Amino acid sequence: MQRLIENINNQLFLLPHTAESHALLPDYVDDARAWKVGNASEFVQLPVASQLTTPHVAKYYGQQEGQDIYIKFGENHRYIPKVKLHTITFPLIFDTELTEAILNGCFDLTSRNSIFREVFKRVVKIAWASSPLSLQGVLERVSDTPGGSNAYKLEKLQFTWSRQQRQSVLKPLIDKLKKSMKVLT
Repeated sequence: MQRLIENINNQLFLLPHTAESHALLPDYVDDARAWKVGNASEFVQLPVASQLTTPHVAKYYGQQEGQDIYIKFGENHRYIPKVKLHTITFPLIFDTELTEAILNGCFDLTSRNSIFREVFKRVVKIAWASSPLSLQGVLERVSDTPGGSNAYKLEKLQFTWSRQQRQSVLKPLIDKLKKSMKVLT
């Protein structure tokens, strides 16, 4: 069930961050207005939203012409492109190391609010799937917090792991990322 809730939250995270914030100073908390649920019953309580997509427009407003579908703008016909989506599976770098760090709480914050406790898990996962450079940046900032020149400003929150503990796990990964980035340039 927890995996299902995590999947829902990952999808909600893609929506514009317009949820009501429970942070005292939301402008200083990363993703304070991101949509998130703790259980399935909370999901059905979220406000209804609609998103106009190309398939929706094609289905309900398009006109058929042979095998093609078009939308009429004045006298012009604008054809809906035929797009075939494919899933591309790719390996994540440092799969074992980062998974272990995430599961063991390296990125957890000390907070009574679960949204704040797990915000960096989400940030790391997004950077991890994005690019090595993005991952490097997040790991450096997490490793540098608190007190470093590149540190996140967490106000009263802090990581459950000490800075030294995080650095001992993250520094080797950061060094490997820097080394691989040099090879690519």
